Amino acid sequence: MLVSNVFAPGEALWLFLPAVLIVSAYKSKTAAILFAVSALCVVSYIYRHQIPYAFLSAFSLQGVWFLCLSTTLSVLLTHRSRQLKQAAFSENPKLLSTDSNGKIITDVLERFAVFMGVITPDGILREANKTALLSASLKESDVIGLPFEQTYWWAHDENVQQLIRRAINKAKHGVPSRFDTMARVTDGELIDIDFMLHPIFDEHGSVMQLIPSGIDITNRKRTERNSAMLTQVSADLLSASNLERIKTIITDNLVRHLNLSACMFCEAHTISERLTITHHWQNTPQHNVFSDADEIPFEVAMCQKENLPLVVNDVTKDPQYATADYQQRAIGAMICVPISLGKKNYFVLSVYRDTPYNWREDEIELVIEFTRRFWLRTEHLRVLDTLRASKATLDLTLEAAQVGDWDLDLTNDTSKRSLHHDRCFGYNEAIPEDQWAIKDFMQHVHPEDRQEVENKFARAIEQLIDFRCECRVIWPDESIHWIAIHGSLYKPHEGKPNRMLGIVADISERKRTEALQVAQTNALALMAQEAPLNVVLTTLLISLEEHSKNGMIGTIMLVDEHTHTLRLVAGPSLPALYIEQIDGLSIDAQMGACGTSAATKQAVFVPDIASDPSWTKYREIALSHNLRACWSLPIISGKDVLGVFAMYYPAPQLLDQVDFEGLDIIMRTAELVIKRRQDEQAMRLSEERFRAVADNIPQMAWMANAQGEIEWFNQRLLSYTGTTMEQNLQGGWKAHHHPDYEQAVLAKFARCLEQGINWEDTFPLKDRDGNYRWFLSRMNAIHDQDGKLVRFFGTNTDVTEQRKMAEKLTKLTNKLSVADKRKDEFLATLAHELRNPLAPLLNSMELIRNDQTEPDKIQAAVVTMERQVVQMVRLIDDLLDISRITKDKLSLKRESIELGKIIEHAVEMASPYVNRLGHTLQVVLPQNIIHLQADPARLAQVLGNLLNNACKYTPKKGHITLSVVQENKQVKICVKDNGLGISADMSTRVFELFTQVEHHLEQSEGGLGIGLSLVKRLVEMHGGHVECRSNGLGCGSEFIVYLPCEATNTTRSIPTKSLKKSTINRALNVLIVDDNQDSADSMQMLLDMHEHNTRVVYDGEQALIAADEYRPDVILLDIGLPILDGYQVCEAIRKLDWGKDITIIALTGWGQEEDRRKSSEAGFNHHMVKPITLSALLELLAEVSPQSN
Repeated sequence: MLVSNVFAPGEALWLFLPAVLIVSAYKSKTAAILFAVSALCVVSYIYRHQIPYAFLSAFSLQGVWFLCLSTTLSVLLTHRSRQLKQAAFSENPKLLSTDSNGKIITDVLERFAVFMGVITPDGILREANKTALLSASLKESDVIGLPFEQTYWWAHDENVQQLIRRAINKAKHGVPSRFDTMARVTDGELIDIDFMLHPIFDEHGSVMQLIPSGIDITNRKRTERNSAMLTQVSADLLSASNLERIKTIITDNLVRHLNLSACMFCEAHTISERLTITHHWQNTPQHNVFSDADEIPFEVAMCQKENLPLVVNDVTKDPQYATADYQQRAIGAMICVPISLGKKNYFVLSVYRDTPYNWREDEIELVIEFTRRFWLRTEHLRVLDTLRASKATLDLTLEAAQVGDWDLDLTNDTSKRSLHHDRCFGYNEAIPEDQWAIKDFMQHVHPEDRQEVENKFARAIEQLIDFRCECRVIWPDESIHWIAIHGSLYKPHEGKPNRMLGIVADISERKRTEALQVAQTNALALMAQEAPLNVVLTTLLISLEEHSKNGMIGTIMLVDEHTHTLRLVAGPSLPALYIEQIDGLSIDAQMGACGTSAATKQAVFVPDIASDPSWTKYREIALSHNLRACWSLPIISGKDVLGVFAMYYPAPQLLDQVDFEGLDIIMRTAELVIKRRQDEQAMRLSEERFRAVADNIPQMAWMANAQGEIEWFNQRLLSYTGTTMEQNLQGGWKAHHHPDYEQAVLAKFARCLEQGINWEDTFPLKDRDGNYRWFLSRMNAIHDQDGKLVRFFGTNTDVTEQRKMAEKLTKLTNKLSVADKRKDEFLATLAHELRNPLAPLLNSMELIRNDQTEPDKIQAAVVTMERQVVQMVRLIDDLLDISRITKDKLSLKRESIELGKIIEHAVEMASPYVNRLGHTLQVVLPQNIIHLQADPARLAQVLGNLLNNACKYTPKKGHITLSVVQENKQVKICVKDNGLGISADMSTRVFELFTQVEHHLEQSEGGLGIGLSLVKRLVEMHGGHVECRSNGLGCGSEFIVYLPCEATNTTRSIPTKSLKKSTINRALNVLIVDDNQDSADSMQMLLDMHEHNTRVVYDGEQALIAADEYRPDVILLDIGLPILDGYQVCEAIRKLDWGKDITIIALTGWGQEEDRRKSSEAGFNHHMVKPITLSALLELLAEVSPQSN
């Protein structure tokens, strides 16, 4: 137990192992007992004197063991000496036996790995054990018989030899010696040994021989030197304040202690973790031991990758490093140690020698230890920097947050505090540390709170918990403030807490705000309970007054919209006489602070009522009630002033910041309460008006609550269904739904209610007579100003007629779609029909141009041209007629006319077409004369279109019949052909605009598909109607026109032809104005051929100049002219004296009635639509008399 208490189990074996070996090898109990007794003595001494284990480790346990062994050998040698003396006197050979203790001593010396020998008293080495000889590769002959100090081990240093000689001299006189010195071993290597020299005494006490011994303590010495160096390095590192200085200390000591050729640090980037060389040293400038900073050495990269120390004794023998690069860098051996945290490398420390070197274990450990200490010191600096930054940040944060910190020493009741801590107690300057203890703090606590604070503090100390409290404190100026304190106990590793650290903050504003918020909550609760407005506002004002430090009195006045004055609704502390004076205050800029604030919608602060000019009227009454200062603020909602909040003070003063900050809550609450109460009143009025309106709207209406329960139906719904309000509120409204639609309608309605969204649907509802009508039903979700769902409002709008109209619109849309298609077909046909006449026209003109020798051909070409022009004019006239009818602008010029003449005119118009196709036209008329009230031109146009239609759809050499039959007051005109016929489905559509009967191209005679539509419209305008009959395709067709007629019995007589009025050609001066030069020039040539004098111009401005110079008899004037149009030119000429009697004829492409009216108003005599015939123009010119120019 004694040994195990002092040494570790493995180390205790060092004490008993020699005894065991001696007993087992030599069966010598004496030696074992001696060794054991010696060891026990040493251990007893260590135990008795409490020598630390660390001390023993430093001085090597082997030294203790050797001490025990030396004692044992001394005893054995003394015993041997006595035996030798006895042998000399008795000559007893047994005493010289090899089995004696002498043999044992020799064997013991040989078997232990220590330096031991025997020296004569005069200093001659007589014996040396094998361990001593082998350590220096010596033979006995090399050292035995020599003076001990001159042997190989000590001959390396005169100083060492001197120490040995002194030890021998001391030993001669019986004084043992022990000291540390250097011994030379193989290859001249010097090692540290613990050298001891013990004298051996004979029985008379004389020194008979000396026993030298030595234990290799190189490792211990190295440890001591390393420890000393590490101690110094640690001290140096503690004094270093930056990373570069730390690196320098490390490299300098390593280089000096390990005899290095180079040393370097590589540091990893914090983000990329890429290493770069940050510090290095080398003693061979001619060799660049380190590669470029951007290229990390291979050994460093390997060390970082493996995250383990790298040790290379000889780079030339290591295949990884036996490269030319290491020869160039003069590296023979190296150690690299990573400095890491977890799995991340931060530094690599590398040391080098320029020659191969077997690194000792202690050297490797030393480099690792340096690396560890480097890391610890750098981390220490980093932590210190972080702590300093944190402390600075904390100080700034506490200062910014207006929080004070404190540190209370519980052992001596002293404290350290920040300035803001003292400010929380009303001191603007720091209180000395010795003047603020726990009792000082408690003296500042309000008497009503002091006992509770003391109890909480005592409980925190007793129960080792945090100290927390909120209390009132009294400042030196006797004002009361609220503070919040929080302290935490600091406990050392053992023992009771000795400090409490904490913070303190002034929470007066928070307490004031909390009180105002409580008042706000109470006011809102009163409002919810529908308490009177003055009670709600008074609650707010009382709370604000209680937390004012300056005796503030609060009031609220509201705007009376009817009288444009302010009425007081709350002022719990305002004197009654003053209230009587200001109640009904006018809203005016000169009526005190309140009137001015309401008028300007701005805050008004009056620091001294006695000197403020706006208080002239109310100054005396205010001062008499000790109201010396006032601050008024308008209560505004949107753009409207609801009222005025006012604060009165008993003494002149500037604006109180505390009252101002508390005012925000009061103002917002007052605004909310006032606005809410006004809104509620407006809501009641609105609901009353709404119900009145809802009962009179054409829709059925109803309302449901937020849960979807219907609570109200308007009178319209009750009247429609024939039910009462009670019946519907009990769910009777569901019975109004059609059973085929009810389930789907109610399901959709329920989904919208659940989601709180708008609903819309269309379905039938049953009326009081059991009939169903269709309704468009809508429901809108109504939310309050906070977005909360309040109710639903729904309507049912009768859309039965709209649905019918929609069906009609659908049909009309379909018709329009068809019409649009026909329009496209018509436009294509129109282009075709307008191009058809152009080819013969161009051909005929080419014939006239190139062949002037054959008059017959020229005449035939002229006839062709006239026919094609007539065809184009007919197409254009039909289009214009359709346009007029569509716009309801076509008027009939009715007159009583004989039907036979109309038919004669129609047949005359159709004859060229009939003759060209070789048809036979048979006209069958009754014997009696039939008179009609009709427009002869339009009716002839109807019959002409029917004849042309028959010609077009009848193959060449067909037969066409036009017959007339009178039936009482109605005449039936029938046009029948034996042509292509009409299919049954087309017979009802042929009169639709742009509709044409399908036919083959070879049977086509063209057309726009508007002729029959024009026929139908003109016949209906005459009060008749038209029918189409056909037995089908290939069976011909028949068109029958029914018209009202006059009853007559007059028989037909042979008609007489009237003579046309003779035309007398008189030469006229004619001015032709047209921007189309071809048209103007051709007209000039035609009139010149008929012996008229002409002049041509091409725009309106030239027309005025030419007219003034030429003074013509007639002006043929186009309407669409550049610069000045025809209307402007005509109006300008009519204003001149010579221009009043000139005949001005409009030649234009515009032929509508509106165009004719405008030309007449502008002063034109006649309106002719292009293209005009020469004969018509000549007839018109014949009526003009030449003027005397």
